[in-house]
Amino acid sequence: MPQNEMPYLLAQKKIQTQNQFTGIKRLWLILLLGSLSAFGPLSLDMYLPALPQLTDDFVTSASLVRHQLAEYCLS
Repeated sequence: MPQNEMPYLLAQKKIQTQNQFTGIKRLWLILLLGSLSAFGPLSLDMYLPALPQLTDDFVTSASLVRHQLAEYCLS
């Protein structure tokens, strides 16, 4: 191997090691993305059983509460 290729290979190896996630960072990223993706369905599951109570609390019709649910799902 010629001497002039040595700095290039060292720089390339340094870039490869900088771009890789370590085990802790990868685990943290997986947990963060997993919890963020589970937030939507979890909040919807808590919201649906409360629809009759929301109708009573806000003194409104059931159709308006269902409209609110549709807006929530679209957003």
